[in-house]
Amino acid sequence: MLYTAGQSVLVHNNWNTATASTFELRGLKSWLVSNPAQIVFQFSRRVEIGPGSVLQTKGGQDLWKAIEVKDHLVGREYIKFEVWVASLIP
Repeated sequence: MLYTAGQSVLVHNNWNTATASTFELRGLKSWLVSNPAQIVFQFSRRVEIGPGSVLQTKGGQDLWKAIEVKDHLVGREYIKFEVWVASLIP
């Protein structure tokens, strides 16, 4: 579902540094039901995103700084990877 309902997301690692790199993958930008102000990007697999990475929906102007990452497992089965973000003024 994350893949089919999602969109292209650009991940900028080492934002605004000489070693900056960007890659693209499918993900879903959503929010927490318990806190609609908290934006969360969800991915179907673990990716190289850590606190400080910057996320952007492809074609969008809003930039989001990763503040926390979480793996979700049920038993031993991998369910999703979440990146909690805060707005980054471009």
